[in-house]
Amino acid sequence: MKNEYLDFLTELYADSAAFVGIYNMELHLLYKNKALKKHDKNSEYDRLDVLLDKKPNQNGLYYFQSGKNICTLNVIIMADKGYIVAEQIYSQNAADIFAVPVVDDYLTYIFSKIRETVSSVSISLDEIYKDMIKNISNGNTTNVDCLNTIDGCMLELLNEIIDPEILINLAKNSDNEKTVCVSDIVDSLAVSAEQLLASDVKIYKNIENGIYARVNKSYFDVIISDIVGNIINPDNIPESLIFGVKRTPNEMLRISIEAEGLDIDEDDTSSYELKNSMFYSYICDMFCKKYNGEFTKLTSNSSIAYRVDIKSIPSTELTVSSSFDYKPSISRFGPMSLRLRAYNKTKRFDIKSN
Repeated sequence: MKNEYLDFLTELYADSAAFVGIYNMELHLLYKNKALKKHDKNSEYDRLDVLLDKKPNQNGLYYFQSGKNICTLNVIIMADKGYIVAEQIYSQNAADIFAVPVVDDYLTYIFSKIRETVSSVSISLDEIYKDMIKNISNGNTTNVDCLNTIDGCMLELLNEIIDPEILINLAKNSDNEKTVCVSDIVDSLAVSAEQLLASDVKIYKNIENGIYARVNKSYFDVIISDIVGNIINPDNIPESLIFGVKRTPNEMLRISIEAEGLDIDEDDTSSYELKNSMFYSYICDMFCKKYNGEFTKLTSNSSIAYRVDIKSIPSTELTVSSSFDYKPSISRFGPMSLRLRAYNKTKRFDIKSN
């Protein structure tokens, strides 16, 4: 009787356009319909509890992430028959969720409150530190260490909201574009990386001067900083980083970040898949779409390079002069500083330096 019911279910869903899987009560896949067979090349649907990241305990809608999409699964539990039917009824690009006004408004409010709170705490820490310095007599640094711990926690908090903040603005197609000197921006980020990494990684620059584009600088800063933050793998520190900017054909420009002196298994580059943020791949896709760009990665057994190609402004159309007096600076709460915070050996609060 049980097998007859399974035959009935498979016949019922065989030609459905929706992805349908039939599971036993132990959540193991028994059957995929034609649509799911064609879609599920990586056996993602083989265990229902793994797919949903939990065991479904009642009928209803469940959600899971597949690639860059958020999927809705209608789960029907037929305990008396010994089967569970899971039918995917909707799939949406995860980035699109951030364009929903109520989500946008709520997250924007939360992020602004986090930044406001961090700013207030940071000011308070400075005041506490000043009082400590005045009253220290025995060389006890315990309290100063606590201040540095609090400071590190604040930086970690800001680090986690960078990408979703940018994603919200990209999702609602916020226009805040300016003509910027890409050469100067990349040079500034390279200087920041060099100071933050100290002597651990050698920084080289191969940057052509005077290359401009019309972009949102905040998006640009985050993407480049995310690439660097991902390359600097604590288990495989490169010997050097090369920051590059150059003109390419068809009025395009190329920004490149290359790490040399790595030990990479060419058959397994999973540790270099830009996964330091769950939002990064969405940001990169949307950035390239917005600016008609392209993102590529090149890997060998000792180096890895990321390239971002976007449209440049031809020199004949520029009305600004080259920024010969440009002076790069490090922003304490900037994306590069936050991404490399763990490698910065300079403590914010240090009695010895006073």
